[in-house]
Amino acid sequence: AARLKQYAENDNFLKKCIVTIFILPKNIDTLKKRIEKRNQDSNSMIARRLETAIQEMKSCYFYDYCIESSSKLLDLKKLINIYYAEKMRVRNL
Repeated sequence: AARLKQYAENDNFLKKCIVTIFILPKNIDTLKKRIEKRNQDSNSMIARRLETAIQEMKSCYFYDYCIESSSKLLDLKKLINIYYAEKMRVRNL
């Protein structure tokens, strides 16, 4: 997201259009359970994915919005709310 926003700073059209959203897991344990439930990765791969997630979570402050994930339906509702909020922004009129 940071690279995309940086690129968009030089393009007035993109600058108005890009909205970044970080979907944050409730906590690392919840994320670990979700990954394990898929039953696709080895323990070492899960550990690597969790380490990557921890590092990525530190960058959530560089996004326009941050959604704490709960259920798919609630996450979708939050995304839709962001969509409508952005549609009403004065800069987008």
